[in-house]
Amino acid sequence: MSRDVYHEMFAHITWHTKCNMRCIVPKMEQQLYDFIRRRALAAPGVFVHGIGGTDDHVHMIARICPTVAIPEWMGKIKGGSAHDINEMPQWRKSLQWQSGYGFVMFGMNNLPWVVDYVNRQKEHHRNGTTIDRLERTSDNDETDGSSPDDDKPVETG
Repeated sequence: MSRDVYHEMFAHITWHTKCNMRCIVPKMEQQLYDFIRRRALAAPGVFVHGIGGTDDHVHMIARICPTVAIPEWMGKIKGGSAHDINEMPQWRKSLQWQSGYGFVMFGMNNLPWVVDYVNRQKEHHRNGTTIDRLERTSDNDETDGSSPDDDKPVETG
């Protein structure tokens, strides 16, 4: 498949630390997000719109070319970012990711509010204003299966 393809494939992706350990401390956070961004951008046709999270999970918004094999790409992001952090003397062997991830596609009109949601993760969790389907990481999580767009108005024009 050609890499010269027009697409509007946006994804909200989330994943957790192993056993939901609260190990993403403020001093580690930006370095971890930089490692995640670098690993994500290693795939041609990917643009990262935002990364955020809390002490036990990460959210990422990305535009992803249809040529990207999502499971392999996510494996490289998760495995590589944990390796990168764990190689740093101050964080040695401190980060592991849980298996699985949540992956929700959405349209360009919804990009602003989804990026805002990711950027304000700590606030949403503190205030109890999270959006269930954007927090899911498996089919066993309870939600109604509706689209991520259902909670927000669709922009027109």
